[in-house]
Amino acid sequence: MQYLKVKDAEEFVRDADSSAILNTDNDSLRAYKARKKKEAQLDSMMREHEELKRDINEIKELLRSLAGHNK
Repeated sequence: MQYLKVKDAEEFVRDADSSAILNTDNDSLRAYKARKKKEAQLDSMMREHEELKRDINEIKELLRSLAGHNK
């Protein structure tokens, strides 16, 4: 494969065979992957938080109904 420099962009090269523009900045790629991983972890934690809230509300309703039946 032969890569050609892209004018005014050191981090990009063009693949001579496919004409594709490729990013050669590995630090940016690592930073992007780390951000995506953190975002996925945050999304997972938010889903778990919402599920726990629903579970607690369900338990509270069950306790209220049990307390109402004992009166």
